[in-house]
Amino acid sequence: ARFEGDASYWQSAFSDGVPVLELPTDYPRPAVKTYKGLTRRCALDSGLTGALTALAQSHEVSLFMVFEAAIYTLLYRYTGQEDIVLGSPVSGRDHHDLDGQIGFYVNTLALRTRFSGEESFSTLLEKVKQTTLSGYAHQSYPFDRLVDDLDLSRDMSRTPLFDVMLAYQHGGEWTEEPIEGLQIRPYPAENVVSKFDLLFNVIEETERIAIELDYNTDLFSGARIERLLVHLEHLLGAVTTAPGQALYALDYLSAAEKQELLKDFNATASE
Repeated sequence: ARFEGDASYWQSAFSDGVPVLELPTDYPRPAVKTYKGLTRRCALDSGLTGALTALAQSHEVSLFMVFEAAIYTLLYRYTGQEDIVLGSPVSGRDHHDLDGQIGFYVNTLALRTRFSGEESFSTLLEKVKQTTLSGYAHQSYPFDRLVDDLDLSRDMSRTPLFDVMLAYQHGGEWTEEPIEGLQIRPYPAENVVSKFDLLFNVIEETERIAIELDYNTDLFSGARIERLLVHLEHLLGAVTTAPGQALYALDYLSAAEKQELLKDFNATASE
């Protein structure tokens, strides 16, 4: 009965179809999805990390939900779309009998949130909280089963249901303290397999938060991704300062971009 309830929940979430996110890309989308990728990383300073933690506590949400709402906001500002699906992995161990089991139980949730750009970030955060908690409550339904049940017309250029995923991890700071007889160093992320257009890995370290963004190099240039990470960092700062501001009005541009857009491009005076 529970499985049927989970199935009904997810099928209902997409009963009116699946919104397609039309992100601006640097290169034409290939007819068949490719998996060539690279990773870009940035780290938020301790001040911003603390402000985000305080924002989460004041709204009684997790840091994951704050980042989820921030990414919805950024995607909205890039596309103007107000109905967006984000993918997110879950452990799949929602029953205590599975706690000690060995095996790969991870499932994928397709979290769909509808909102308005006229709403505040605080309002979006509350919607994200409800969407996410409902998704967790029905996480037992396999993602591939949902894709089959929806009987979608297959678009070979995209991942089913969503193109952007958010993963959240708890990790410690990397240390280079020596261990006798061993030499340890990070393994470089080369030849990344990009399963999605964008995959945000948010890593909660000891005193700060790091963001690793995997992206499809057949769609996006490195320069665009670097700019996207700057926009996300500025947006996170803006929502901690003014969570009651409307989404359409939140400031996410860097000082250099403001100079370019407002002054350099408008310096058209001539004799």
